[in-house]
Amino acid sequence: MRQEEMHFQKRLFDLAQKAYMENRYRFTHFLNEMEQDIVLQSEQEFPVAVSLFGGNSICERKVAMFGEETKFGYAPQWPVALLRFTAVSKKFAEDLTHRDVLGALMNLGMEREMIGDIFLQEKEGYIFCVDTMADYITEQLGKIRHTIVHIEQVPLSVAGQLELSKGEPRQLLVASLRLDAVVAAVYHVSRQESQKWIREKRVFIGGRLSENNSGQLLKQCMVSVRGKGRFYFDGVVAETKKQKLKISIIQY
Repeated sequence: MRQEEMHFQKRLFDLAQKAYMENRYRFTHFLNEMEQDIVLQSEQEFPVAVSLFGGNSICERKVAMFGEETKFGYAPQWPVALLRFTAVSKKFAEDLTHRDVLGALMNLGMEREMIGDIFLQEKEGYIFCVDTMADYITEQLGKIRHTIVHIEQVPLSVAGQLELSKGEPRQLLVASLRLDAVVAAVYHVSRQESQKWIREKRVFIGGRLSENNSGQLLKQCMVSVRGKGRFYFDGVVAETKKQKLKISIIQY
């Protein structure tokens, strides 16, 4: 484990210990998948239970909570807020990207850990953030690129209606269901390059870090590659006469 990962793990144990001693929930900021994996690897060593939540079941970035209702005697309140933004004039609105929205938020001086997932739906979008930043974003975020936007906080229950942006269905030929072979095919790189990504701890299956080049994708699952995006592995469609496998994916 690298030094920065060890420091992060120590922070987790400090939060867990405080939750245990004070009988009070403790929370992290939004964690990326690498940080979430460290949480899950360490959960058996924490003195209290830990759980993860990002807003809904398909969020990548999540907050970790230390503590549980059965032990503490009261329900937790996750420090997660949901904001909706809409173009003031849809006629002149641009087609905004995830990067556009994130860039506008970072230009407000925010740290990445304060922001969760961002969902885009035509001329509007949704931003998960830590609840203490909701008012600040609402007051300060008036423009994304050249598009003037109106932003408001909405109930977290709305999160259940959000979906991933429409992915691109694709069918690919692979030599096997090895992780390195499938990742290489999806992103049009060599097996050596996909193996390098795996060694660099950039590949996650179902939110868990995968460091096994030869691990098999045997069931439907979401695969994320940091810096490249993610794809849903939908299974094998057919096998060719030359024993190649035709697989179905949805790329996001």
